[in-house]
Amino acid sequence: HLCRTNAEPMKVPVNEQAPVVARDQITIHAPIQTVWRLLAAIGEWPRWRSAVTSATLHGPAQEGAVFT
Repeated sequence: HLCRTNAEPMKVPVNEQAPVVARDQITIHAPIQTVWRLLAAIGEWPRWRSAVTSATLHGPAQEGAVFT
């Protein structure tokens, strides 16, 4: 449950009861702001994540948000 920056780890809670929980670990050589901007653009996930064929956010991107 950590998002690591060059400075220090940042705890990000995961709802283990969510309908889908995905985990992956890679090293990305980019500023954390760039990474979060890409992750937050849920509708764009299919462009860079081959396992995702479509993604739609229903409401604002916030804790408890729903997307399909």
